[in-house]
Amino acid sequence: MPQDRISGADADRYGSETARLIAKAIGAISISETSNEFELDNSKITIRCARKNTQNLGAPYKLLERVSAVIAALEQENGDYKLYEITPAKFKEKMRPTGSTGPSAGRVGLVSKSLFINEGKFIREVKLNTEEKNKIWRMAFRCGNQGQSLWEECKKYNVAAITYSPLEKFDLTNHKYNEPVELWSKLSSSSQKSSLRHVAYDMKNGDTIYVKEGPKIICKGTVLGKPDRAYVFDQSFRIVDHNGTPWPHQVPVAWEASFEPVGVLLGAEQNAVLELNGERLSKLQKALSNNGAVGVENKIARICWNDHGWQRPSGRDGKSKNKDAYEFKVGYGHEEWLLDTEKLVDGYHYGYLQPIGKAWDKYQGQTFNISLYSINDDSRQRWWIGTIRNAEVVSPEESKEVLEYYKKKGWLQEMIDQIKNINGDERDFGKNAPFAFTNIKFKPADWELLDPPQRISNKDKSVSSTYYVLLNKVKNPDLELPFGDDPTFTPGHTIRDEKGIAYYGQRKSEIDRFHYKMQNNSYKQLVDMYGHDNVSTERQIGIGAAVDISVKDGDGEIFYEFKTSNSIKACIREALSQLLEYSYYPDTERAKKLIIVSQNPITKDAKNYLIKIREHFKIPVYYKQYNVDKNCLEEDEY
Repeated sequence: MPQDRISGADADRYGSETARLIAKAIGAISISETSNEFELDNSKITIRCARKNTQNLGAPYKLLERVSAVIAALEQENGDYKLYEITPAKFKEKMRPTGSTGPSAGRVGLVSKSLFINEGKFIREVKLNTEEKNKIWRMAFRCGNQGQSLWEECKKYNVAAITYSPLEKFDLTNHKYNEPVELWSKLSSSSQKSSLRHVAYDMKNGDTIYVKEGPKIICKGTVLGKPDRAYVFDQSFRIVDHNGTPWPHQVPVAWEASFEPVGVLLGAEQNAVLELNGERLSKLQKALSNNGAVGVENKIARICWNDHGWQRPSGRDGKSKNKDAYEFKVGYGHEEWLLDTEKLVDGYHYGYLQPIGKAWDKYQGQTFNISLYSINDDSRQRWWIGTIRNAEVVSPEESKEVLEYYKKKGWLQEMIDQIKNINGDERDFGKNAPFAFTNIKFKPADWELLDPPQRISNKDKSVSSTYYVLLNKVKNPDLELPFGDDPTFTPGHTIRDEKGIAYYGQRKSEIDRFHYKMQNNSYKQLVDMYGHDNVSTERQIGIGAAVDISVKDGDGEIFYEFKTSNSIKACIREALSQLLEYSYYPDTERAKKLIIVSQNPITKDAKNYLIKIREHFKIPVYYKQYNVDKNCLEEDEY
């Protein structure tokens, strides 16, 4: 049956897309957007693709005059492709006209795929990965082979730039490949066309660019901009070469300041922009590894909310309120034990990351630097936790071996008991553990964690998604000023439930309802004394770090910390360390007075102890008693 326009369009799309994937797998460079024409080992080739049930392959007559080899990519039953090569002369000898009545009529010849199998040269078998991944590029910024380098200008403006006459002042933002045709046709070579196309159309957010300077790779950067097309046209012409020619075709890039140059030649020197894959990419990675600059990718992953430092489950506070969410259904998240490094296997701690689990097959065997953030669903605030370096994605087989080790050591039962303690569904944990107990491992020495975590600014957009997916990391997010450094005092009070049990800080401690009763009544009393706008409760420092009550008093603040132990000595011991951290950590001074509050009467020893601290260490710490009968703070201060 003659091929109609619709089926012909589908075939063209399949042939073009598959040929590019094949070319990438064998290290060929595209030199045309319309004819499946590539360059391989300094020779021009064409790649013709056939599905497993297709019997014929076609090629344009004119194309056969330009190439030195025709490669057939023949789909197999398992989805892989076998590659065979014949000469253009052999193709023309055996070809017959196409029976199409469409655009290919009279200009395309057909041959049977058996010609390639029986008379062609078998090259190799290729397994295609059709998933869209970020690309890796090598790019040079010279005017010609030995001309001026524009690298310093590109680094200064955080861009990768290119230009060619007569398109040096033509904005390609609203144009497609090869448009306008009359200008693209005037470019002097196929390498100019492919290099400009890569910058203007192919580069996307998250791609990597390695900078070529002579026989060295001197820098590395991550492409910013839109996820589908990063291209921008610089209308201000900030970058101009010594000939007065502007370089306005650009993509924004975050360049790495600490990159160590490495000597390596990857071939195709005539290409200003070259996509790296296959042997070229392997050669670069080996050179980086030998130079001590192993190309470990930087990623960002969201983890579940946790109030216990991700060492054990912390309950439903801060967890997702979405009834379809896993943690809502079972009462805990995947990463509750992520930083419980007391449990080591051969020096490694094993953990689970949901963003890895969603694409486990894709990431197995890879190593990443993974920065972590979490969202408190109660407040919708995002918190930056830090980075685990050299996190290795393990296989399901290794996960099962680690599970058996946890069983043997009694650690698995400990985790199940911890789930029970927060009223989680331990049955689901036991059911899923054999299949996905862990998916990463790392050494405790390789983590760099903030202590405490810091809140991410609401204005920051570097974390581009709140879903549990593995994101490419471009930069650290903008963090809000640490507690006490923000000159804006935020008053307010949340009435505490005096009948419940509190979960306080990163360490779970059962605080009886009397603590909340003291805090609620003292807040009212202090508002009467200082005014509503000058009193705040639970002023947050970081995850699990907040002052019970803070009072704005003239040119400074007063911090109050409440304790309920029956021993005044124990109350001072517990409160003093917290107040010192709240006021002075890491190297500042946030409060002019620190006050410890409990229901216990002051003792002579306690009074003398506080005086000694004030006089000898110059720490302004005092004590006030809470009057249980009157439900208020006593006036006296010790």
